[in-house]
Amino acid sequence: MQKADGLFLKCCREVTEKYPEIKYEEVVIDNCCMMLVKNPALFDVLVMPNLYGDIISDLCAGLIGGLGLTPSCNIGEGGIALAEAVHGSAPDIAGKNLANSAALLLSAVTICVIWISTIKLIESRMPS
Repeated sequence: MQKADGLFLKCCREVTEKYPEIKYEEVVIDNCCMMLVKNPALFDVLVMPNLYGDIISDLCAGLIGGLGLTPSCNIGEGGIALAEAVHGSAPDIAGKNLANSAALLLSAVTICVIWISTIKLIESRMPS
């Protein structure tokens, strides 16, 4: 892990130095999986390279009932956000009255929470 993920870890360590109030911990991916299954509440935020993130997100989806219930939100630099259902459009069940809209609704809620947080942040910085 140290060799393959060295640049990623180096960048994380540099960023964490700028925010000492945020707890930072490095966990090997297989141990992270075990910790998530045993006690998902141990984590608030997980930051990892794409491959690990893809694996962990599927594991976490299983913890809440599967991909059909899992929301997703990608937040980029500058606060640009894209929310979507993880499972995609599910064309294999189109027209069969089987789709569960929970993932899409949870994704919409996520965007609303981001908007509200952003509005509150802007309002807090405006002069009275």
